[in-house]
Amino acid sequence: AYLGVNAFRLARRAANHVYFEPNLPLRYGRGSWVMLTGSTEGIGKGLADQFAEQGFNIFMVSNDKEGLVRVQE
Repeated sequence: AYLGVNAFRLARRAANHVYFEPNLPLRYGRGSWVMLTGSTEGIGKGLADQFAEQGFNIFMVSNDKEGLVRVQE
């Protein structure tokens, strides 16, 4: 359980780093593509939301078809 909690905290910090990076659209250009796995819930969904807000196109990969439709909307 201890390792799982620390792994989750590390992943959350990594996601926050992308969230607070204001130069991504300038560096890669608005309309660039991002591929995210596990994008129907949790950190993957949070990243999908943030990239969408910054104007990126998103290629989402998941084994949950209903979840992909829900996140797409």
